Amino acid sequence: MIILAGYVYVNSSERDRYITAFMHYTKRTRQAPGCRDVAISPDPVDPTRVNIFELWDSKGQMERYRVQTVVPNSGVEIHGGTLQEFLIESVRNPFDPHTKKE
Repeated sequence: MIILAGYVYVNSSERDRYITAFMHYTKRTRQAPGCRDVAISPDPVDPTRVNIFELWDSKGQMERYRVQTVVPNSGVEIHGGTLQEFLIESVRNPFDPHTKKE
């Protein structure tokens, strides 16, 4: 599995506009083959931060989707941030010690 996780900074007055611009992208991406989850959401502590999270079954599925989709242009200026890709080798429920790893 692959996780893309990070955040961007925008003006607090434009944060909702930025998130709304990605609403249809989020809905469409969640239906893509291999996509387990996507969230582009407001940070609960910092009014200038937007958190980004994507979970995919494989890097290949993520890349196939990325080359055929259009990422929205929100028109909102980004003032920094970071996005990183993580390769996940095993998965377990952290609240159930008896859960087997996938």
